Amino acid sequence: MTTMDCSTTRIVLTKTTSYLILVLFISIPFISHGTQAVIDPDELFASGMKYFSGNRFDEAISSFIQAEKEYKVLNNTKQMIGCRMGIATCFFAKGNIKKALEYNESALELHIREIKNDQKGYDQIKGNIALCKEVMQRTNH
Repeated sequence: MTTMDCSTTRIVLTKTTSYLILVLFISIPFISHGTQAVIDPDELFASGMKYFSGNRFDEAISSFIQAEKEYKVLNNTKQMIGCRMGIATCFFAKGNIKKALEYNESALELHIREIKNDQKGYDQIKGNIALCKEVMQRTNH
């Protein structure tokens, strides 16, 4: 795992098998949204990464799903995409390539619809999709 700190953003690169996930952690305090408190999605996301690092993929998936729900409340599309990619990575690590492909395709759809001027992110997701398809073809999924 490689970590780089850039002001308030920490970039973490993790390589699993030949599958790469790029994750951005952005510092956001506990947030009040309207009259309801929102669970800090960064904490949920960090828990997902911790579970992933410990090969506790089901717990990581659960954390990423919950984090995505909270990011949706905050309208944080980039982090929602990051959650979907985290879920995809967990499924890939578990050997469920079909589910990994589904979550990567979902991340790509959201990226195309909501994110502009991020060719690097687009290329990364496309690369993940290509890898899933290649593995599926090799293993006849």
